[in-house]
Amino acid sequence: MAALLILSASACEPEPVGVDDCRAIENARCTAAVGCGINADAESCRRFYRDHCLHGLAAAESPGGPQVDACVKAIELAGACANDDPEQSLGDCLAGDDGITPIGGSELETVCDVVRYPEQTRECAFLNEGVGEGGAAGDSGD
Repeated sequence: MAALLILSASACEPEPVGVDDCRAIENARCTAAVGCGINADAESCRRFYRDHCLHGLAAAESPGGPQVDACVKAIELAGACANDDPEQSLGDCLAGDDGITPIGGSELETVCDVVRYPEQTRECAFLNEGVGEGGAAGDSGD
């Protein structure tokens, strides 16, 4: 009887959404965070998020490869600029098609702000889905 209760209880839990997407995004953030001085050990950070991302993204469905790739690219660009100057403004670092676009109402000023709050960019705005529904999308836990 107890085994049946355990089995039926586990069957009611929703499947995680976007586990690999979460890992790709957090891996990029872990690397970029080193240049920002947010985190000194990218490998330790990646190990943490490998497990943390088992919960997936706080979204109803996976955003898909192209959206995740654009988000990862934006974080990587911000991280590359942070390696030169962590206080560098978005405008000074990124230009043209490789730019990062803050969403309306965001307070992003420096490239490290993008690493801390990627959900405030157009490229990673899908991380905002599900926030307020028990999730904290885009929360880095730094």
